Amino acid sequence: MLFGVPARVGLVTPIDVVVPPGNTGLDPSQTSFFQVLNIPTKINKGTVEIITPVELIKKGDKVVFSLEVLDLTDDDLVEEFAVGVSMVTALSLAISYPTLAAALHMFINAYKNVLYVAIETGYSFPEVDKVKEYLKLDNKKLEALKKSKDRNAVTQVSSVYIGNDNHQSL
Repeated sequence: MLFGVPARVGLVTPIDVVVPPGNTGLDPSQTSFFQVLNIPTKINKGTVEIITPVELIKKGDKVVFSLEVLDLTDDDLVEEFAVGVSMVTALSLAISYPTLAAALHMFINAYKNVLYVAIETGYSFPEVDKVKEYLKLDNKKLEALKKSKDRNAVTQVSSVYIGNDNHQSL
């Protein structure tokens, strides 16, 4: 017997709610979801299959959800999405697999490599000449700035060394 009414907080369930064993249709990368919930699964024909029935709630129990679980803001969702994108980017960069998330980083890293090779070999083009000018600032001046109390000046010089126009400190 199925009820077409969603469970609401505080209501008493008229039936046992059980997830039957069987194929979920989810790909094997989703097994961690089931592991967190202690639901036994196996991989069968490229999909996740639940092995044993899982009782979610018993007849006569009250439906209870913590308000914190349900209280999600747009910022929470954006933050979780950003974490996922950064993980995809990191993995893509680590295995050198191009994805949209990693493409910008790959191009920047390739450009840095071109600049490095050009500087080491003495090859010249306008962008390399600009980098060479930045590098002419000798280490003694940089050390003197680091010892000074003018953090803004140190930050600006440091950003030149790391190629960052946002003036973030090292």
